Formats: sequence, C-alpha cells, structure tokens
Amino acid sequence: MVNAQLVETSNAELNAIPKKLKFVMFISYCGTKYYGMQVNKDIPTIEKMMLDALLKRKLITTDERHQPSLFRFQRAARTDKGVSAVRQLCSMFLPLTEAQCSVAVNELNEFLPEDIRIMDMMRVTRTFDAKKWCFCRTYIYTLPSIAFTPSEDVAFLLVFSREQLKKVNHLLCAEPFIMNGIEFLNIEIQGQSFMLHQIRKMVGKHSVLFFHSFIFDSVSKVCVSPLCVVIWTKPLCQKLGCLRGCV
Repeated sequence: MVNAQLVETSNAELNAIPKKLKFVMFISYCGTKYYGMQVNKDIPTIEKMMLDALLKRKLITTDERHQPSLFRFQRAARTDKGVSAVRQLCSMFLPLTEAQCSVAVNELNEFLPEDIRIMDMMRVTRTFDAKKWCFCRTYIYTLPSIAFTPSEDVAFLLVFSREQLKKVNHLLCAEPFIMNGIEFLNIEIQGQSFMLHQIRKMVGKHSVLFFHSFIFDSVSKVCVSPLCVVIWTKPLCQKLGCLRGCV
C-alpha cells in the first residue's frame, strides 16, 4: 500500500514538471556597462544578467545557471566590451508553452536592468542552434555623409569593370536620411564574422582619412583601437525561415 502511494506521488510529481521546449529569445541591450556578451566570472556581462533573470523567474535551475549548456543555451554572436546590440538572438530549452511566451517576456524584463530588454520569444525546432544555423551576418554601419567629403579637391582616377561597379554601388549607394538635422547614410557588408575586426577598422580608417579635423598620424591609432562604428547587424538563419535584425 505504501509502495503504491509512493509510486502514485512520484508519477504526480513527474507530471507536474513542464515539458521543455526550444525557444529563441531576441534581446536588445546597451553594452556600455558590460564586459561583453559571454559569461565571465566575477565581472558584469549580458549573459550573466540574463541567466540571473531566468533563475529568478525559475525557468532554470541553479546548476543550469552555472552551466548553461545543460539547457542548451547558445548565442548567435558574441559582442565585445562596451558594444551594444539592437537585436541579439539566443536559443535555449525552457519549461514554457508557446502561449506563455509573451507573459514570460514581461516577467523576465522585470528582473533585468533597464539597459537590457527581451524584445520577443518564439518556439523553434528542437535541433535549432542559434550559433550553428547562423550562416552569415549583415553589418550595417551608419555614418554622417560628411565623412565621405574629401578634405581637398582631388580627382581620383579609378577604373572599374561593369560588374565591379555594380557591386560597389550595391555596397555604398544607400539612400541617405536626415536625423537631428544631420545627413547619414548606411554601408552594408555581408560576412560570417567581424574577421578579426577588419570590417570596422576599414570603415573607421576611411572615416578618419576624410574628416577634416584628423591628421594622418591618427589613422594608425584608429586601426589598432577597439573603435566600433557598427550600429547593428542582422544574423540570417536560413533554416529557421526568418530574418531578424540583430546585434
């Protein structure tokens, strides 16, 4: 009789544990006060704040908090110290249903600081991996158009083939826009990663060369500095079937 009651109680406890489903979480944050995205012991990072919020909401255990791989936590991209993200994407298993997503987003945001916001959550297949399924990233650099004004009236003679010219125009000829009385334009580059920071170094170097207030000696300092002029990137997850603006 006692054994039967124990079995009955055990089954009831098992049934009370929600089944874990896989979700992607879309996060925006200002990275000024943080030492990057990835967890790093004893220093504030974006993931540390996220994991603390998940633990407070009782969506993960203490063991999972200290070992995120236990609930298959994965990020689409890492960001460096001080770098912000308009939309970062993370995947993980959580004891939630699809119907509970919107409520969970609001509850988690209550446990997060104001400079980190969860924008949305959606269910994905169990095999989805935010890092592995991100086949490329589109980097969009927003710069004032004055950055492309030469300091001297010098004519540069460049010869492009028709195909090369088409690629250059696609890269650089975005429609300018006005913000706070200043004209800006976007430079869009698609790639798999920062390529050892070379993309942002090239854009930063170009800007410095054409700004009137800088001298040539400043260029070498910019090329080795952690200057980041990237405003946002867009991880593209082909298998997920959606394109979301991120990082």
